[in-house]
Amino acid sequence: MISRRSLILAASAAIMMFSVCAVIYSVRAELSHVFYYKIRYATGGNPDIFADAGRAHALYPWNFRLAACVAGIAFQKRFDNEGREIAGMMEIADQWCSMGLKLNRHERQLLLLNTMLIQHKSLNDAVAYWEEYVSKTFWDPRNHLVLVELYTRLRNVEKAEEALKWSAGASGYKNAEMMVDDLRKNTPAPSGDSR
Repeated sequence: MISRRSLILAASAAIMMFSVCAVIYSVRAELSHVFYYKIRYATGGNPDIFADAGRAHALYPWNFRLAACVAGIAFQKRFDNEGREIAGMMEIADQWCSMGLKLNRHERQLLLLNTMLIQHKSLNDAVAYWEEYVSKTFWDPRNHLVLVELYTRLRNVEKAEEALKWSAGASGYKNAEMMVDDLRKNTPAPSGDSR
């Protein structure tokens, strides 16, 4: 028969082990967030951004905001001072974006960045990807602004005009309206159309 004292010692040991694991987990998460804040809010540029990101991810691999931040930085820094694309930056952006989407497949920032990465390869595929997202989040006018931009690049006046209607109220509406106006002016009307 197990004594009461043995049960108390076993329960105490289990609680102690759980506490030690919680402390280790908390320290790892906090150190990861220190790296994340260093990456996100560094002033003057951080030459070790990708090394710090790797360390942060190794310590706490569940931070989708870290992945979004690093992917965004890689995407923004993909060109050198002369406008030439820096080898490997798009791959870094794609890798971190994919990692973030595995952690949170509904994060708009990551989905938008993924659309831009897809667009780098195929504008039509990017449009299809973003249309699928908009079909699930239709009532957010910001999403239609992205469609306006994509349709404008495709030179599809009809779809750009339709997306513009749904983007009313979004902060970039005036710019989108100017894009569609320019597209109308620079796109020949189909025969029989009296625009």
